[in-house]
Amino acid sequence: MKYLILCVFVFSVLISCGPTSPEEGKPPDRVRMVLRSANSDTAAVERGTDAYASSTNDIQIEWYSHPGGKELSKFNIYRSEEPDGSRKYGKIAEIKILNNQNQDTVFIDTDLQIQKKYYYYVTVENENGLTSEPSDTVWYALMDKPQLLKPLSSAHINADSITFEWNYPSLEPNFYILRVEKYWDESYHPLMSARIVQSNYEGSMEFVLSEDWIKNASGSDNYRWRVDAVGGDPLHEGAESEWRLFTIGN
Repeated sequence: MKYLILCVFVFSVLISCGPTSPEEGKPPDRVRMVLRSANSDTAAVERGTDAYASSTNDIQIEWYSHPGGKELSKFNIYRSEEPDGSRKYGKIAEIKILNNQNQDTVFIDTDLQIQKKYYYYVTVENENGLTSEPSDTVWYALMDKPQLLKPLSSAHINADSITFEWNYPSLEPNFYILRVEKYWDESYHPLMSARIVQSNYEGSMEFVLSEDWIKNASGSDNYRWRVDAVGGDPLHEGAESEWRLFTIGN
């Protein structure tokens, strides 16, 4: 009888010290990347992997909010200059998840080289240290930035039309996109995006706008503009100039 009691006790201890349940040991689901679509370049809100408007050469990647909730701890971002082979990817950043209701799902990779392909994937880690499988791989290659000429920075325009001018420091891109936004409600909102097709063009590029919002603007209205260059593969090649500020009105 004592032997039987001892065996039951040992069995109970082994059960209590055994591995966690399959549910507790399950890694999070994969991260879902936001992919660019054919109309991404002229959309009011640019989504997915893209060049980023700044003074340096930057790429933005984006993914959807993860449903893992409060059990998540961080996102891990990996990058490679080669498309294949997980051993060639190095971890370049991690984003802590402090509040699931406000997950940061965008990462800006800065100071990159132009005309070089960069490949990315993202994983998510939970509080138990378990990591998801890698997301789908996305990639992008930066081009030279368009160089803005006029309007000058902080220029004030008192006319019924605006002439935007820029040039390009290397071979012409597939096409340009001129973007104009107005400052409203503590942020800028798109007014227009004009696609300008270019082929074998030399010298500076001009685009003239004569719209009602220009003619009816007051002296306190603040605006900004930039130019994007889009390559032969619009989903994966491009560049964005910095934003330049201006005002309109009498």
